[in-house]
Amino acid sequence: MDKIISNGTEVLIFSENKNNDSKILEKKKSIKGVIISSKKSEDLSYHGSPWYEQIYTVLGYNGKTYEATYGSANSLIGNVYILTVDHYIKYINHLIEENNKKMIDLQTENESLREMLTYFTNYKELIENKASNYLPSNDSEVISELMESFKYNPDKKAEILAKYETLTKGKIRSKSLTPKKKQ
Repeated sequence: MDKIISNGTEVLIFSENKNNDSKILEKKKSIKGVIISSKKSEDLSYHGSPWYEQIYTVLGYNGKTYEATYGSANSLIGNVYILTVDHYIKYINHLIEENNKKMIDLQTENESLREMLTYFTNYKELIENKASNYLPSNDSEVISELMESFKYNPDKKAEILAKYETLTKGKIRSKSLTPKKKQ
């Protein structure tokens, strides 16, 4: 059993939160109170070693009396629990540390996302620039050189020109693609 909190100690009284959800605990308002007495519970174990909890009687500053256990909403006794002010301050500091870690993780993730964004933005511009630099011209000499390097076969002229026009999406008329005859 934990250390018993002495009578007269100021505590914070929280209503039941079975999930021990920190977000709910953060938003919940507590009631200040003072411990007026405490007692050991009956044996709470069903089998095996005995298990006891300290039950505190707390006088709230609102004038009501509460029966509560310390530190956890998962108690089998009562529908409220208490925390000392020091414990709650430690808990809040712990939450701040967790949030700071989350912010650092998010900043790291954002840096990674920014790098990806920069890369793909630059990549897109590079591709667009390359595409504009490599747009075929109507210069029949350039086209002739390209066609000659592919073992030009005059019988396949129409097929080659059709494929070329398809690749350039019809931006160039096939009549301007007629290769020069070798001399």
